[in-house]
Formats: sequence, C-alpha cells, structure tokens
Amino acid sequence: ESARNNRGVSIKKLRTLLEQAGNVFINNEGNHWLLTFDDSVHCDYFQVQSLVTDVLRQQKIDHTELIRIASKGSLLPDLDYEWLDSFKSDYASRIIDVMLLLAQKTEIRQSSNTLIAICDIIFTQDPLNEHALLIKCRELYKLGKPKVAKNVYDSFINEYSLIIGTPFHLRFEEVIA
Repeated sequence: ESARNNRGVSIKKLRTLLEQAGNVFINNEGNHWLLTFDDSVHCDYFQVQSLVTDVLRQQKIDHTELIRIASKGSLLPDLDYEWLDSFKSDYASRIIDVMLLLAQKTEIRQSSNTLIAICDIIFTQDPLNEHALLIKCRELYKLGKPKVAKNVYDSFINEYSLIIGTPFHLRFEEVIA
C-alpha cells in the first residue's frame, strides 16, 4: 500500500514536471507505463532512432541532421542507473554502426571534415574504436595536419593501453597509410 502511494505521488510530480515540456503524458496501460507526446514536443532520442532506422534500411536521408544530433554526445551521460544500461548500450551500438555506414558513402568520403565529425561521434560512444582512429588520423593527415593526427593517435594508444592492458597493435605509420 505504501509503495503504491509513493508511486502515485511520484507519477503526479513527474506529470507536473512534464507539463512544462508541452503535451507530454504518462499513462498506465495494463502493467506498463507509457510516455506519449504530440508533434509539438521534440525528442532528439526518437528523431535519432528514426534516422538511424532509415540509414539501416538504406533509405536516403539528410545525414547532416543525424550528425548534428548525434554529436551532442552519448545518451544520458550524467545518469547512472542499472535499468538504463541496456538503452545506453543499444543507443551507442546503433550510433556507431550507422556512423561507420555513413563513413563508407561516396558523398561523405569526399568531405574530410564530415568524416572527422563522424569519428568524433563514434569516439563519444566508444573511445577505443579502431575504425574511427584509422579514419580520423588518415583524414587529418590528408588535410595537412600530421601533428594533430599524431596527437589523436598518441591519446588513443595511451587510453588503449590503460584500458586493455596491452600496447596497440598498429604503429602511427600504419594507421595513416
């Protein structure tokens, strides 16, 4: 009874907070609580999920919008709850997969700056992503920024060594080749 009362009070407080965001509603349907909102409310998470799905289905999208939103960082970085871990992991995995797919597209491969932005997005989700390292260092080197490329490489191998416990298997010369 006490837990049910606490839940009711918490839901009421949450509804009051959500009213400030617009037409956002919390409804109980059976054993599930649903968060719904109308078109007047914008949610980056749902927009990213939709754009990611379009890319995975190989539909033509405006990749700049996906890159813009994804560059804001990882999902809920300041919240650390066990029940959120699967959402965060799924989000990160989907973003990495889609960014790597975008990096292979001909029109994107022609823009070093876009490729570097894509790599930065991947690094926010997975700081040890080797594909992002290879792309970013090669593009920086191609742009005439060998020192910046070397700094990116050095930072990566230091973090790699700390986390994995073994030295990184590629030399800088192999990465930029």
